[in-house]
Amino acid sequence: EVKDSNGTLLDASGWLSINSVTGELTANPKVDQHGHWIVTVTASDGELEASSDLAVVVEKQFAGMVIDGPLADAFVFIDGDGDGIWDTGEDWTYTDAHAEFEMFSTQQGNLVVITDAFTVDILSGVTVDGLTLKASGDASVITPLTTLLVEMEQQGISEAAAEATLKMATGLENIADLKSFNPLQDGTSLQQAQYLNAGVQIVSTLKALSAAVTASSTSGSDAESAVFAKGMELIAQQLLTPDTTSDLTDLATVKTLGEGLANEFQVVVSDENLTQVSKAITNINSAVEKVSNYKDYNATPGDDNYHAWNLMALAQGTLA
Repeated sequence: EVKDSNGTLLDASGWLSINSVTGELTANPKVDQHGHWIVTVTASDGELEASSDLAVVVEKQFAGMVIDGPLADAFVFIDGDGDGIWDTGEDWTYTDAHAEFEMFSTQQGNLVVITDAFTVDILSGVTVDGLTLKASGDASVITPLTTLLVEMEQQGISEAAAEATLKMATGLENIADLKSFNPLQDGTSLQQAQYLNAGVQIVSTLKALSAAVTASSTSGSDAESAVFAKGMELIAQQLLTPDTTSDLTDLATVKTLGEGLANEFQVVVSDENLTQVSKAITNINSAVEKVSNYKDYNATPGDDNYHAWNLMALAQGTLA
């Protein structure tokens, strides 16, 4: 029999076997069966029996790329307790100069990314701080879209339902798996642009609203990253609420989201300020929506694809 570190009995059929001739114990765990296991081996001759416990440690390779534009020097950790905050003992690493990461761990949980003043979009060259991004442990990309998938699943729907809902809302039905599609490498130029555009609109909206809410806080304790993370949760709620639009090029939708964040953090953002910020957001998001190729190096001034990475850089800021 096999138990996990909490003593729960596990089904080890198909990956744990004993050679009847040599007595050799062989383990070939499945993808999600990493961690610390206790294997109890029992031998019996029909009358007497003896047992022995063996400790089995199975590591998993966590690897991928962090993309809101590819982000170098972003902090990546395994969120073992699910609180979205790094705690002592949770395994961690940083993305490299190519925005990629790799770590081997026995821990289980979602992957969480926190960006700070040292995190840089290697294509636009701008610093991208204040983001909290998430993905399931089996994802090979961590993006604003994978973050929404995690948030929707945490609100009670299945992984498949979350993916289907998000694909429909963003028009990405032609992409097989949002957790593995790399918008810098996979698919057509149009598919890459559509995936990036959806993420850029989310970040543009939440970065600007987070800055507005934080600036209005009298306590000074409402960090932009915390407001950004709460914004992801509110967008997920919008996506799961029937007859509610999640169009981030719509002024009323953005204002409603801003009002929700202000209420969550108990701050007062003047209607004039919120309207001004919301208009800036929708203007940027409308321009982003028109980009069809981020690698169109022949685009000229006036084309929708002209300096698309510069547009992304603007969207990654606070629009202040």
